[in-house]
Amino acid sequence: MNKYVIGINGSFHDASVCLLDMSAPEPILLLSEDRHSGVSHHFGFPFKSLEIALERAGDGEIVGVGYSRDQDCFRAPPADYFADILAPEAEAALRAELSSICDFIDGAFPELDDLPHRVTEMLARATPCRDPGSLKKRINYALVKFANECATERNIRLMIPDAEIHSLRHHRTHAATYYASPYDSAAIITWDGRGEFDTTVLWQGRDGAIEEIKAIGHPRSLGRFYELCAEHIGFGRIEGPGKLMGLAAYGDDRYVDALRDAIVVDPADFDFHFNDTAFMASQSEPLTPSGALLDILGPRRRPGEDITPHHCAVAHAVQKTLETVCVRLVDNAMARLGADNLVLSGGLTLNCVLNEKIRRDCGVDPFVLPPCGDDGTALGAALLLRHEIYGGPETPHLSYRGSYGTAVDTGGIQAFLDAQGITGRPAGAAEVAGLLAQDKTIGFMSGRYEFGPRALGFRSILADPRPKANWTRVNQDIKFREDFRPFAPIMLRPAAERYWGPETAPIDSPYMLLAPVMNERAATELGAVTHVDRTARLQTVAADFNPILHEVLSAFQAETGVGVLMNTSLNMSGESIIADFEDLVAFLACSGLDAVYLEGTLVERSANEAALAAMAERFGDRQGYLAARKQRYGDWLEALRGVARYKDFFEFYDFIYGAPLDDEPPRSAARA
Repeated sequence: MNKYVIGINGSFHDASVCLLDMSAPEPILLLSEDRHSGVSHHFGFPFKSLEIALERAGDGEIVGVGYSRDQDCFRAPPADYFADILAPEAEAALRAELSSICDFIDGAFPELDDLPHRVTEMLARATPCRDPGSLKKRINYALVKFANECATERNIRLMIPDAEIHSLRHHRTHAATYYASPYDSAAIITWDGRGEFDTTVLWQGRDGAIEEIKAIGHPRSLGRFYELCAEHIGFGRIEGPGKLMGLAAYGDDRYVDALRDAIVVDPADFDFHFNDTAFMASQSEPLTPSGALLDILGPRRRPGEDITPHHCAVAHAVQKTLETVCVRLVDNAMARLGADNLVLSGGLTLNCVLNEKIRRDCGVDPFVLPPCGDDGTALGAALLLRHEIYGGPETPHLSYRGSYGTAVDTGGIQAFLDAQGITGRPAGAAEVAGLLAQDKTIGFMSGRYEFGPRALGFRSILADPRPKANWTRVNQDIKFREDFRPFAPIMLRPAAERYWGPETAPIDSPYMLLAPVMNERAATELGAVTHVDRTARLQTVAADFNPILHEVLSAFQAETGVGVLMNTSLNMSGESIIADFEDLVAFLACSGLDAVYLEGTLVERSANEAALAAMAERFGDRQGYLAARKQRYGDWLEALRGVARYKDFFEFYDFIYGAPLDDEPPRSAARA
């Protein structure tokens, strides 16, 4: 009988599930709930993904389930959490009561009607207190997080009643990327907005074990710094950082000096702090620009307002500041540990411009995986179970070589097309490459979907990378997003040699997590995929990683002399990457795509104008298309019984205190 462990990210954004065999060299499944719900960066529990994983496990034994939040961290917050507002005696008493209240939540969940009374009594005894308002916020954060993890465990038990459940520290699940690296010894850095109370942690991986070396806690957060600046420019908290990274290339240096000293790195330690002339921060307040810095940054841009050169310059300065700080931290970490190898994980690692800067300036090739954001903590949780709790295989390191999502149900394609009155035809790589050479745009679906936020050629939109006009065409008519957003080149390895610039040596980049500076040839020949600063978030494709796409690239090169294609995720603005062929055909009907490739079947717009128009009419408009996909998931979820719901910071505050938070910050900061 096969023995499995399951890792879950189940109470925050990018909900996900990993099914890992106790002895297999690769993951069995890596599933992102947003692929199934249609909701980008799906927040909450991954019900559908877990159902799929359990079906795949079949009669195998589920040894244990781990999720990427540590309840005990919220039961017993860090030593400095209350120290600035409570006297030692009052703090000790409050901590004891807080732990007791967590016991109550754990035992009574979800029936928490008595919780407001218990919290009120605890507050009444928390005297003297220098700042009662701050105390209420800090208590609320600890309790809402603890309660949400009770919801996670309840949902796990709903689907796996006899599971042995482990609550795992968030940053340690990020650090478990080490177990997928080729290294016996490495420095590991995990950095993001916030996990429990940590934001940036240095670890040492050695001989198959992970040891924490230094943790930096909230409110000192590089991830929150970047999110805050993205929000200031008018972008969202979760998707905004990716937009800021793209916008930064358009900016000049006018604000670089103003932000240069906003974050101060300790020259002798793995540590940093915010300059209080630039930012205000505390345990109870989100990171906030100071008045002096706001005078430079200007007013917050509202959604829909024009993006000006000022906004571009702000983005540029923010990116440069992040790069400077992170390079110094990496240098300090490598020197402190005497390390030759580096593993990076956490949301900041999705900043491919930063990764390339580290590679160039620190002289080390960082090991990164596509799911380095919070979705990857499901993989990390499973790896921690396998290696640290239940005893791993003799070979300590996981092999990560491809895509591990659900596959295309090829048996249903023809029946679906027939029911819609749509004509498709069998097609191979040569036909797809031929259409691309004719400047057609193609929605490409093959194999199992990729894990992580970047499309790696399994669920992608492909186009000719040469005409500059394709940049605007795909952004406006297919993706329906801002025109400043760049596109990625997906290329054969020899093409990387041809177009890679002189600042760093060419290297395999299979996961689109590096953005090197390209050469002048790339700027001239690849207008749709070379950014304005001549960087490119490129992906190199090997034949064994994605065979059919490798064939398409090879055929396109034979026809055009260019072994490169434009690659972007298979979705439009407002939805997650498409996983299923029915949704891809609907996407064809509701966008400007010219054709879709469905695992060997080609559907062209030109041969199906009337049928596609009828399908689009049933949706009404693009918003109807987006809503229909999400509604299908919502209807499925409603059918489940006993589902535990989550509360955000503000809902929970209102619940336990009986009144809303008066000085409520923007809702996008609620889950910081």
